[in-house]
Amino acid sequence: MKISTKQGIIQFVVNGTRPGDFLQAVLRNDLLEAVTRADSDNLRDLRDITKFVYNCAPAKCWRTPEKVNGWIEAGGLKGQGDTKGVTIFMEDVGDWVDEEPE
Repeated sequence: MKISTKQGIIQFVVNGTRPGDFLQAVLRNDLLEAVTRADSDNLRDLRDITKFVYNCAPAKCWRTPEKVNGWIEAGGLKGQGDTKGVTIFMEDVGDWVDEEPE
């Protein structure tokens, strides 16, 4: 997974930063839109990106447009004052090992 893609997910989860159209589609669980918006690298890495979100991101911040927009409005984990959540998420991110592209 590209560093910029991972950073976009991290900024979204931690700070509620609105990601680009591709990542918004992934977070909204909109496969058709994600595939349409993906560049060649993200298209190749889509499986790893979705596994990363599934395994690391809090469930309450993704899967529907309402959850994604609510998370952005709340300012992510930091905006909600969830410092423990930030620590746990960043530990999960640190434990994540990207698979090499085939």
